[in-house]
Amino acid sequence: MYQGFTNSGARASYNCPVEADTIQKTRAIPKSQKSRGFFLRKACLTLLITSIVFLIGCNYFSNTERLKRGIYGLDYSISIGDALDNYKYFTKTEWREFTTSQGREIVEFKGYYLKSNVVVRIQFRLNKDLKKDETGSNFDVSYQCYSYTTKSGDKREIKDNDLIKYIYKNKEMGWLSNHQ
Repeated sequence: MYQGFTNSGARASYNCPVEADTIQKTRAIPKSQKSRGFFLRKACLTLLITSIVFLIGCNYFSNTERLKRGIYGLDYSISIGDALDNYKYFTKTEWREFTTSQGREIVEFKGYYLKSNVVVRIQFRLNKDLKKDETGSNFDVSYQCYSYTTKSGDKREIKDNDLIKYIYKNKEMGWLSNHQ
C-alpha cells in the first residue's frame, strides 16, 4: 500500500502493486528516446511526401489525358481535348491509346459526324522525350482520315489532312454529309 498526499494536502492511501519510486521512473522518458521518436516521425513524413511527388511525376496522367490537355499549333487558346470533344458536328467522341509494334505511343480520336455514318479518325503520335517542337507541342498529328460505309456495305476510308483544321474552326465539313 502506498501512502501519500493529494493535491489539497489531505493524506491518502492507495493500493498499488508498484513502488512509488518505480512510478516516477517510468513516467520520465529519456532524452535519447524523445529524439529517436522525433527522427522517426520526420523520416516517415519525408518518405510520404517523396512518395506522393514520385507518383505524381511518374505518369500520373494517361497519355490520352496528357494529349487532351495539350495545345495544338492551330489555336493556342483551346486545348486539343476541348476542340475535339466539343466540335458541334460530332454526336459522339471516343479516345483510345495504344503502342505500335515499334514502340510508338499513339492516341487515337474518333468523332461520329452528325446525320451521317461517317467516322472521323485522327491519330496523334507522342514524342517519348516530351520535348516540345517549334509549335510548342510534344506530339505530332500522324494520321487523319474519315471512313464511311457505302449503301452496298463497303467500308471506305479517305485520308484528309485538313480535318483537324475544320474542327478547330468549328466549321461544318459539308462533304461528309454526302456519305449517308
